[in-house]
Amino acid sequence: MIAHIFVDEYGTPNLEINKRGVEPYFIYTGLIIEDNEIQNARNVHNQIISKYFQNTHLKSSNIKNDDRGHVKRLNIIDELQNFQHYVTALIVDKSKITSDGLTYKQSFIKFFNNLFDKQFFSKYDEFHIHLDKIGWKEFQESLESYMQKRRFVKDLFANNTFELQDDIKEEPLIQLSDFYAGCIGKYYCGKFDKGQADAINNKIRKYLFIDWFPIEYINYFVANLFKTDFCEQIFNIAVKTANDFLNSNDNYETSSEIIKIFLQESHNNPFRHISSKEIKQKLKSKGLTIGDPITEIAKLRDKGVFIVSSSNKKGYKLPCNENEIAEYYDRLQSNIIPQLKRGNTLHRVLIEQSVNKYNILGNEKYSLLLSLINNVVDNKK
Repeated sequence: MIAHIFVDEYGTPNLEINKRGVEPYFIYTGLIIEDNEIQNARNVHNQIISKYFQNTHLKSSNIKNDDRGHVKRLNIIDELQNFQHYVTALIVDKSKITSDGLTYKQSFIKFFNNLFDKQFFSKYDEFHIHLDKIGWKEFQESLESYMQKRRFVKDLFANNTFELQDDIKEEPLIQLSDFYAGCIGKYYCGKFDKGQADAINNKIRKYLFIDWFPIEYINYFVANLFKTDFCEQIFNIAVKTANDFLNSNDNYETSSEIIKIFLQESHNNPFRHISSKEIKQKLKSKGLTIGDPITEIAKLRDKGVFIVSSSNKKGYKLPCNENEIAEYYDRLQSNIIPQLKRGNTLHRVLIEQSVNKYNILGNEKYSLLLSLINNVVDNKK
């Protein structure tokens, strides 16, 4: 499988976020398109610049943040659904960087290189990276050096490339990555009102995957918009269990991708449940096919990842208040206790009808189950 990765950025690596014009976040966005979809992507791009940009070029910063700009942005997102692709973004919260900047740059570059390892190199037989020429030069040079040293082994079966290109004259599809970078960057930098932010997030979240730097990054700006009980400590505990799994289980690709879905949505809207259908769709966009996600979620819970679900809401999430945890235990209790009661009823029928000949639960291996049944019966729950 051959993939083309178009990379652009939003903001700058300048850490002086108190200065006017310096955004609090620095974002790199990668648009991933398989080789057999490239021509479709070019056709869609041409349609977009013809319809919305008078046959010039697509530039995110040229789309205003007023109502007309918002409608244009949503229309472009709809146009982009006409070819298969997905988007990955690395968001750097510069307020969490306390060093002189040098350590930040080195750590960020290493983090981004490792991200390329996990996101692309293990999944595609051949890849072509197209990076916008206008950007952070130090990052461009380090990434190019990294690629040349570790990843560009050419043979009869591979022809990997890495190119710095102008997004107008050399590779116009970088403009689409610029557009996505603008949507994501303006979302996290608070350029949109809540209604606009929700509308954009609802359209792109099904194929958008976000990684955070530093890894412990937590964004509360959306949570603060809700007039609902939000417990920062509970949320932090849940997020930590998710990050701990990611940091220690590199070989569990499907489980790790599911956790990233929960982390991403918990930062966008910490109160929203994610349906099984949405989880399957997002995994499918990255080439992963699963049955019922509950099987993978059960494995994650076994590993200590705090994922909850509710009997009156469809889907799963990381908890952010006591009520959500209570709802999970309510659901657990409503499933387990009736089953234990049924087990007791059937056990009594079998004992009575066979005059204790078939006392299956009397077997040692069912001792724990029998004690649970007896406890429920004795307490008359």
